[in-house]
Amino acid sequence: AYWEKHSIIKSHEMALEAYEKAKMHLQSDGMAYSSALNNLGFYSHRRKDYDKAIKVYQEALEIDSKSDNYEEIVIILNNLGNLYLKKGDWSESIRYFKKSLILSQNRDTKHF
Repeated sequence: AYWEKHSIIKSHEMALEAYEKAKMHLQSDGMAYSSALNNLGFYSHRRKDYDKAIKVYQEALEIDSKSDNYEEIVIILNNLGNLYLKKGDWSESIRYFKKSLILSQNRDTKHF
């Protein structure tokens, strides 16, 4: 069990490192950069590094907002709501969940 756990931790560390490198190379391509940020946020969330996840999701949200990528914006807002919920910040969590819900109701998003 120790080796299995160690292998998983190492895999997560390698994934985070790869996303950090990809992030640097993709800055000129907004959609690909946002996607790398979303993945980095996901892995940061899974590792319980909530502050880092919030930071990268906020950056992805800024990029997607400029391109009107509503489906991704809804997902990011929902992810931020979940992160704030994990942190016990109920008011921020509710704020992001409401934004996600309102946007998904006002736009024709495929996920909802």
